[in-house]
Amino acid sequence: DDSDADDSKDDSSSLADALAGPAPAPTSASSLITRASSDLTSPATVAAGFDQAGAARLLEEEVKDAVYSTVGAAGASFFFAVFLSGFLDNFAEDVLAFSLTAAVGYVSVLSLPLKRAETKAKARAVAESFLDEVEGAMRAEFERKVGATTAQVRATTVPWVASAREAEAAVAASQKRRDRISEDMDQLQRDVQSI
Repeated sequence: DDSDADDSKDDSSSLADALAGPAPAPTSASSLITRASSDLTSPATVAAGFDQAGAARLLEEEVKDAVYSTVGAAGASFFFAVFLSGFLDNFAEDVLAFSLTAAVGYVSVLSLPLKRAETKAKARAVAESFLDEVEGAMRAEFERKVGATTAQVRATTVPWVASAREAEAAVAASQKRRDRISEDMDQLQRDVQSI
C-alpha cells in the first residue's frame, strides 16, 4: 500500500509539473540569438533563431525595472521625509526634510530618461548583434553558392576548353604545313623560272 501511495504521489507531482509547464528561463540580451554552429546555416535559419518572445520579455523587464526603481526611489524619499518629520522639532526642519527628499524624488524621476536610453542601447546592441549574425550567414551562403557555381561553370567548360585547345593546335599545325607548302611552291617557281 505504501508503494501505491508513493506512486500516486509521484504521478500527481509529475502531472502537476506537466500541467504547470516548464519554468520560464531567465532571458539575457546575449541569449536572444541562437548562435549558428556551422558555416552552412542559412540566413533564414539565423533569422528564425531570434527569440522574439524573449526580446519582448527582456524589454518588458527592463522597462519594469526602470519604472519600479523610479517609483520606489520617489516613494522611499517621501516616506523617509515623513519618518524624519516625526523626529524633527520645528516646521523649518520639516520643510527642509521634505525639500531634500522631494529633490531626491525629482532626481529619481529625472533618471528615468537615462534608464530609457540604457534600455534602448541594450536593445540596439542586441539588434546589431543579430544583424551581424544574419549578415555573416548571408556572406557565408553567398561565398558557398558562388564557389559552387564557379566550380560548376569550370566543370562544364573544361571539355570546351580542351576542344578549343585541340582546334588551336590543329590550326597551328595546318598553318605550319601551309607555310611549308608555300615555301615549296616558291622554290618550285624559282626553279621553273631558272629553266
